Amino acid sequence: MKYEKPDLTVDIVLLTLIDGRLHVALMPRDKAPEAGKWALTGGYIHTNEDADSQQAALRTLRSKLDFEPRHLEQVFTEANAQRDPRGWSASIVYLALHDPEVLQALVASRGMQLFDVEDDGAHLPVDMAFDHKELISKAVARLRAKAGYSTIVGHFLPESFTIAELQGAYEAVRQTKLNPANFRRKILEMAFLEPTSLLHSSGRPAQGYRLVHDIDYFDRELA
Repeated sequence: MKYEKPDLTVDIVLLTLIDGRLHVALMPRDKAPEAGKWALTGGYIHTNEDADSQQAALRTLRSKLDFEPRHLEQVFTEANAQRDPRGWSASIVYLALHDPEVLQALVASRGMQLFDVEDDGAHLPVDMAFDHKELISKAVARLRAKAGYSTIVGHFLPESFTIAELQGAYEAVRQTKLNPANFRRKILEMAFLEPTSLLHSSGRPAQGYRLVHDIDYFDRELA
């Protein structure tokens, strides 16, 4: 018996943090089906070219946007016969994070747009392509959960940042307030940051830090 193979794609939920609110980068589809609707950046897996789905996601971002995110990770797979009018399809969904200054410039140069994903997606386009609104919702939920026990949030900041900026990013993503003294003590105790130069803003200079690794995990959840 011969079985039809489902379409296999990668879709990338490209997020940044602007004024304390998560935003996703979307582009209008340029072909049917769903032409003209806002969509995630995505593409087919090339089995003769991609060693794995991570390579497929990176190739898609490079070829379509000439861009590599600060952080990229697989978060889930969505597969069924209803998500695409052409038939059975499976999408391996990736979460990509970058700082807002770079991403805003990228979006402006590529005919894309950044949409606020807060308030349960109330600010996203009403009629998005395929099931992409649901994919965004699931990816954001995964990010919020992982922010409680890892350094993933640091990828929304410039390469060098202050402890106060890092705390602000955690508070925005996790939608909670953190005690500044406790946060500083816990973060520095876990030794996931290394000092850089002093950073100057409107106030007095503050010590800058950067992430030691792409991602590290806490021994206890931030509270």
